[in-house]
Formats: sequence, structure tokens, C-alpha cells
Amino acid sequence: MPANATAIVLNVTGTEATADGFVTVYPTTEQRPLASNNNLILGDTKANLVTTKIGKNGKVSIYTQSGTHMVADLFGYYAPATDTSVASRRSARPV
Repeated sequence: MPANATAIVLNVTGTEATADGFVTVYPTTEQRPLASNNNLILGDTKANLVTTKIGKNGKVSIYTQSGTHMVADLFGYYAPATDTSVASRRSARPV
């Protein structure tokens, strides 16, 4: 993941839930939101695709309410676009 990434996409799986509960993914440097990204019941295994901003320290937090085992796979990221427009390429050519 490049250093200029601003958000990430994770496939977050909660497995072997020890009780009914939820999972929340959020930027580490921010307060945990009240919303959940994944809801589980006792013994459940469930995955969900999650997009979240990256904290100012370059990290995200994964909170689980019920001691669920967690697996998070990086699926992708968002980063500022580079200028690849046709006008930009034309202006870079020698005249």
C-alpha cells in the first residue's frame, strides 16, 4: 500500500463468535463510531467488505464486542490520482 493512501478496502471476517456481537473498523486516531461493519451470532463466521479511512498514524482499528476471532485481508486502497489526462501528456511532448 502506498504511503499516500487515504482509505483502504478490507475483507473482514469474524469467526468462532463467543457470543452475539458486532465488529467495527475505523481510523485508529478517531473515536470508534456507533455503527457496525459486521454483526455476528454465537458460533457464527461471517465476512463483509469494508471501506474505511486510514488514521493520521497510517493505521485502522478493528473492534470486536464479543471476543470474536478476526481475519482482515487487504483488498485495495484509495490514493490521490496522478495526472494522466491527454492534455497533460500533450503538453509534455516536445514541439
